[in-house]
This record gives sequence, C-alpha cells and structure tokens, in this order.
Amino acid sequence: HAANQHLFKNPGYDPVKDFEQVGLFGTFASVAVVANESPIKSIRDLVDRARGQPGRLAFGYYSSSSQIPAEMLRTRAEIDLIGASYKSITQIITDLIGGQITFAFIDYLTAMSSLEGGRLRPIAVSDAQPFSAWPQVPTVASTYPGFEVAGWLGLSAPAGTPAAIVTRMNAIIAQAQQNAAARTRLERLGFVVRSMSPEAFSAFVVADGKRWAEWVRLAKIA
Repeated sequence: HAANQHLFKNPGYDPVKDFEQVGLFGTFASVAVVANESPIKSIRDLVDRARGQPGRLAFGYYSSSSQIPAEMLRTRAEIDLIGASYKSITQIITDLIGGQITFAFIDYLTAMSSLEGGRLRPIAVSDAQPFSAWPQVPTVASTYPGFEVAGWLGLSAPAGTPAAIVTRMNAIIAQAQQNAAARTRLERLGFVVRSMSPEAFSAFVVADGKRWAEWVRLAKIA
C-alpha cells in the first residue's frame, strides 16, 4: 500500500484519498539470511566479501519489502551486488541452500521454518530493534546507523465509509489486540503489535508513504 505508489507509474488508486484507514494490527521487518554452511556470519562479513568480489554476490527478492533492504544495503555500503527477481520465496530458499545466490531478506514467518530446520542462518534484521524471538541477531542498523525498513498490516475501508463503522471496526481491532491468544499469535508471526486510532493510522499511512518514497529513491529502483 505504501510502496506501490512509488514503484508503479500508475497503480490505479490513490493510497490516501481512496481509503478510510481503520486501524493497525502491527509492524513487521525482514531478516537477512544466508545458507547455514555459508562462511558469512554478519553484515560486515557480507560487505567485506562483496568488496572483495565486486559484481559476483547475488541476492534474491520476491517483493518490495524484500528488495528494498538489500538495495539500501548496496547503497549504504557502496558495494556492487547482483539482484535476482523471483516469483517464489520457496525458490529463493532453494537457491540459497544450493549456493546460487548469497543472501536474501525474507519475512520472519517465512524464515522461521527454514531457520529452525537448520538450513538457513540469520545474520541481521531490518528493523530498528532486534526480534524478540531472536535477541542474539543484530540489526543492520548496528553496522549502518539509521538503517530501518519495516512493513505493516492494517485494515482499510473504501473512502466514504461512515465514521461510525470505522470507529466500531477500530474498536474490534483494539479488542483483538488485547486478547492474549490473538496477541501471541501475531507476535509468533513476526509482528510487533501496535494499536492506533483511525486518525493516527491515517497519519501513519501518509508518513509511511513518504518513507517508502525515500527508500525507493535511495535504492535507485525505477
């Protein structure tokens, strides 16, 4: 929702004017992973290896949220990487394990099973803070201060939806977030649960659109 307005010349909708923003469920980040057998143990290792082999290390991506962190790392570290577009995250994981690509930023939920199975190893997270489940995995920002890329999951309605309905739906979201089982489920999926009023969420959506504009610019994605 926030990224497409900057990634496509004509996405077919206005992300602000065409919606009533109802509420936010939570935010989520990506984790940079390598094959478990890879000698790369950290973002610094990755950058050093890329500088020693310019134009030879490849990363896989399958969405804007997986491409942007890698492109921003390329820009911030001033390294020469190859970006490979995939249609399937499954194929990215297969090629990581097989050594066809060096690393990828993938979402927490997708990474979880492969990491728990010992096939992949996390080296950094794209959020400003470490994942609560992986406190030992550093942030990219610990090497490159200010580095932060996160997505979010929220609820929106068509523009013109009556305010009473928006308010009621927001209250239902807040009630669900206060439910221990629902909150635990969201956290296990990799979300940082955050509650916002419709007004605050509307402002958040506008601000996040501006952040993505800057990220897309820095990553030099046309």
